[in-house]
Amino acid sequence: GPLPGWTPDKGYGGWCSAQIPKSWLAEAGKDVYEVLFQTGGEHVTGGNVGIAHDQMSAIPPAARGTGLSSTNLSHLDVELQERLLKAFISDNTTEGTFPGITEANHVCPDSFGPIKSDI
Repeated sequence: GPLPGWTPDKGYGGWCSAQIPKSWLAEAGKDVYEVLFQTGGEHVTGGNVGIAHDQMSAIPPAARGTGLSSTNLSHLDVELQERLLKAFISDNTTEGTFPGITEANHVCPDSFGPIKSDI
């Protein structure tokens, strides 16, 4: 069989495992189409993910509001990434909390992003 890979499947660096809010996707704006045409391989998480569990789920509230998860955005234009970050943070932020904009199960080893002090 083939030898195991020695590099991450998603590559290195950047915003490689985003959680995309379903409310943002529903807007169907220009940026939504840009992202959908330039990405792929993510998990579809919409529907009843917020309630379809056994009450012992480890799905955090931010993940329950997503439509796509583990989306690699690192290759997108920097200006587009900045617009996405602003939109996702404003969609997910409640007073005193930090938004869940990264799906940590598939995050790249050297990814980066905003920290609480950036908000």
